[in-house]
This record gives sequence, structure tokens and C-alpha cells, in this order.
Amino acid sequence: MSNLVKNVADFDTKVYKISGPLGKNFMLKQSEGKIEIGQLLSYDAESGKLVKYAKTEKPAFTIALSEADSTSGDVPVLVAVPNTVFNSAEIKGATLTDDFNVVKELWGNGITLEEVK
Repeated sequence: MSNLVKNVADFDTKVYKISGPLGKNFMLKQSEGKIEIGQLLSYDAESGKLVKYAKTEKPAFTIALSEADSTSGDVPVLVAVPNTVFNSAEIKGATLTDDFNVVKELWGNGITLEEVK
């Protein structure tokens, strides 16, 4: 029988809780470069692909749950879906103390941020 107990000290605190599917693959637009887990992403309606979040351009749409490199072409990236609770300390691409709209935009898409240390 497999061990059903997980050592809490080894638990990855980036994704705090996921209810439902693990995530969904979306295409990351070419020339966005490398992204890491926790990167805020926006949806580009013109191309139908994801781009890195920029405060003044497009609202936050989701959070990357995998690393990707779109330097030379469009690549799939696993992203958070509604009912995901993500560790706000692991967010990349915005300073949450200065950019309060990120929390509102993600909340509107069903993604909740909670700080886990």
C-alpha cells in the first residue's frame, strides 16, 4: 500500500489549493521570452494567446503554473483555472502592494491569492 501521508516540510507552497482540474494549457505568444511559475499573464484578444502582464496594457487574466520559453515560437503553458488559490508571495510580474487591480482582476476570473510563508 502506498504512503498516503505527505511530509508538510516538503509541500510546495506556490500553489496553495486547487479545486477541480489542475490547470489548462494556453499558448504563450512568441517573443514573450522565458516565464517562471507565478508569472502573471494577460490575454491578447487580437492573437488569442497569452502575454506577460503589463499594468497599463491589459488586465491580469491568469497565473503560469509551469515554466515556458517563447523566444523562438508560440509554446503551451499550463495556467491556473477558476477555483485555484495561489500563494501571493510567489507572484511575478507585479507588486501587489502597488497594483491592487491584479487581485480584483484575478478574483473576477475565479483565482484567489493568499499569502503562504
